[in-house]
Amino acid sequence: MSLRHLRALVALSDLKLVARVSEALGVTQPSVSKQIAELEKIVGEPVVTRDRNRLYLTPIGTRLAEHGAWWRKRTNRRGHWAYFALSESWLSSSVPK
Repeated sequence: MSLRHLRALVALSDLKLVARVSEALGVTQPSVSKQIAELEKIVGEPVVTRDRNRLYLTPIGTRLAEHGAWWRKRTNRRGHWAYFALSESWLSSSVPK
């Protein structure tokens, strides 16, 4: 799991719309959708549910976004958010299946 996956999920948790997330992150909408799809492949299950216009976080998506927001708060103070990435070992030990 890389920084871009986590940043997209945290932004999605805050903004709810892919268009807003893409604008906030300075990437295209297809890039945001690809990041979420890649994250779902890494996690092995959906992190969002979709309806016509919005995406909603699933329980695992909410948990990952909470961890991402926690890390963002702590690393922003030191300017290291850009270097943060979750390891797969953390994911397997911290997120209930």
